Amino acid sequence: MQSSGVVVVWAAGGWIESTRGSVTVSRRAIVCYVDENEHLIQQLLALRLSCLHSALIETDVVVFGPSEVLVGLPDDLITIPQRPAIADSVWGGYRYVNSIACLNGPGSEVLDQYSHLLRTDVDTFLTPM
Repeated sequence: MQSSGVVVVWAAGGWIESTRGSVTVSRRAIVCYVDENEHLIQQLLALRLSCLHSALIETDVVVFGPSEVLVGLPDDLITIPQRPAIADSVWGGYRYVNSIACLNGPGSEVLDQYSHLLRTDVDTFLTPM
């Protein structure tokens, strides 16, 4: 993939960026939102395990959600407390909005440090391929 004089390629399990001869390893994040629901928390933990077993290099798992849910998650996840967006009447009770609205909610500025984001739902599994 090429854009603006920056070449980005997938190599050795990680994204490599090359700009005018210098090479740096990109920082990536898998981003999701978890609600206070035991099934969703279990799915998030399975997503985490799939990331660990895939040996994703330079990839963090960033999880948004209510603070009472995040406090019980493993320390290797980056957790950002956030009030569910569905609590705001502007969304008309659309229950799936949290997974998208978190990208622009309080604390989302932490995502600015990443070169690549994969926003996904918690019921996803990653593989090395």
